[in-house]
Amino acid sequence: MAVSFCLNPQCDRPHNPDQGNFCLNCGAPLLLRGHYRAIRPLGRGGFARTYLGIDRDRLDTPCAIKQFLPSAKTPAGREKAIELFTREALRLRDLGDNPQIPALLGFFEEGGYLYLVQEYIAGETIDRELQRSGPFSEAKLLAFLRDLLPVLQFVHDRSTIHRDLKPLNLIRRQRDQRIVPIDFGVAKVLEANTQSRPGTKIGTAGYAPDEQLRGGQAYPASDLYSVGAICVFLLTGVEPEELYNPLTGQWPWREQLAQWRDELSGNGNSLDASQWKHLPVSDSVSEGLGLVLDRLLQPAVTDRYQSALEVLADLDNIIRTMPPSPYRREESMAVDRDRAKRFWLTRIGTSSGGNFS
Repeated sequence: MAVSFCLNPQCDRPHNPDQGNFCLNCGAPLLLRGHYRAIRPLGRGGFARTYLGIDRDRLDTPCAIKQFLPSAKTPAGREKAIELFTREALRLRDLGDNPQIPALLGFFEEGGYLYLVQEYIAGETIDRELQRSGPFSEAKLLAFLRDLLPVLQFVHDRSTIHRDLKPLNLIRRQRDQRIVPIDFGVAKVLEANTQSRPGTKIGTAGYAPDEQLRGGQAYPASDLYSVGAICVFLLTGVEPEELYNPLTGQWPWREQLAQWRDELSGNGNSLDASQWKHLPVSDSVSEGLGLVLDRLLQPAVTDRYQSALEVLADLDNIIRTMPPSPYRREESMAVDRDRAKRFWLTRIGTSSGGNFS
């Protein structure tokens, strides 16, 4: 049965019949601005709770409703949270003419709370896709990059740095399988004097580069570093924080792929059906793609790619020179890939504590 969800954070029985206008438990209004209705919670971040909703003025079109609920206890912390929440609305407004960025539908205060309403992106996050289907092949990773990088260039062309690119913030949209970056709450406008002025230290450990986490600075190359970290995670299934070696300052992702290959060759014949779940699709990638990933992950900002267009140019050269069969691994090796995938997922669940039921 369809329900309305009460947005009063203090309501202990928030579920209501969908035709009501007021919560049966606490009496709070169930409609925002007279036409947005929350249906169910989707998740909670550092300063907002997100709900799936519908817009009655647009024939019950689904939408995402973000309610500002900062966890900060100090006045300064709350003011910073308000700044970030407002910034997300401004970034969505400024970037809203790209079909791969959620459109801003509303930003307002009601009942003592700030709300941001945006287009709902139905689909699956990339981290969930990896849990479900296993690590990416080189072909799948190339397709992923060729879809993500143009929208990232669009964002950078408008002097905006996302600053929190990670698999959880990338959705493969259900209706067309396009990659959609979400959560622009910590996005930053790139200013002319950025290099000389430190900012807020922000980002996700493992995916954000040092200049963000330690210096509070961000550039287009900072987002591209995050793209590189995402790629090695998608290839190996190992979280960047576990994969990166701080003693050597290296990303041993090639060695990780080789280790899975050796484990399979040594143990594969003795594994039972329940263990055949976890191995990357391939035990190596082409030299060209490897060099691209290495450059994305350089510790020095100036040693990385400086634009998504530069990365795309190198990827196009790789694709043009690749033999047809490796680039079409999905078609030519479907059976082996499925077998390896099942074994691989068991491995991820064991090593990272994930739940892949």
